[in-house]
Amino acid sequence: KVHSIVFMGSEMCTTALACTDALFSEAELANGNTAGSFGYQKLDEHKLSSLSSALRQKFDSPSFEIQWENVKAKINSKCRGKRRTLVKRLKKQANQ
Repeated sequence: KVHSIVFMGSEMCTTALACTDALFSEAELANGNTAGSFGYQKLDEHKLSSLSSALRQKFDSPSFEIQWENVKAKINSKCRGKRRTLVKRLKKQANQ
């Protein structure tokens, strides 16, 4: 599934974020980040490595490593967003 998303992608960051939805559940994203820092679980290293490899095949450039660091930062932002969404959902359920 990831390879077909990467194949269709035209921009590395957007493609990577689309792939994270296919690779990780909402709960994994809400409870984790790419480094396992700040008390959160580390996202599956094998899945991240597979994503990096697929992206490198399509978007390889001398600056790939820098781009990959930017992608990981965006994945971490996505994780924070999932946490906020989860908290809002839980508060809404508690108020009903």
